[in-house]
Amino acid sequence: MGIGLCACTSALRLFSEKSVFTRESRSGLSTEAHYLGRSIVHFGASLAAVLCFTVPFYWLVAPHAPFGLYFALYLLVYLCCAGVGLWLSVLLDSALAGIMSILLVLSFVLFGGSLFIAGVAMPSLQYPLEFGFFVLSNLSPMRWSYEL
Repeated sequence: MGIGLCACTSALRLFSEKSVFTRESRSGLSTEAHYLGRSIVHFGASLAAVLCFTVPFYWLVAPHAPFGLYFALYLLVYLCCAGVGLWLSVLLDSALAGIMSILLVLSFVLFGGSLFIAGVAMPSLQYPLEFGFFVLSNLSPMRWSYEL
């Protein structure tokens, strides 16, 4: 959850300067180049942030799985939550996007589906509320990180 919150907050700052973006797009500059340049810089920062998270975790927990597996898992969670942050930063203004990103990451964890491991606790259609939570858990990126 912590890495998802860090990813969302860092991604919210990427396109917070909408006035610069609109000025450059109106003057005829490439909006794709603007987006691509910011995304490449953010990917480098993402790699550094995930490395700073994975090294102490791996050192403290000393798991049996290789380091690369944990790094790849945390990088995928980081990039997924950063995508949510980017999406919200473009759609909403900065104050509302910050609140919504925190709520979305918390709901990803809450409805992450740790109770619905693949094939173990499949709810039936007779219980619509349970089935709705099962569908929500399939949409959560945290569920797929639990599966790995």
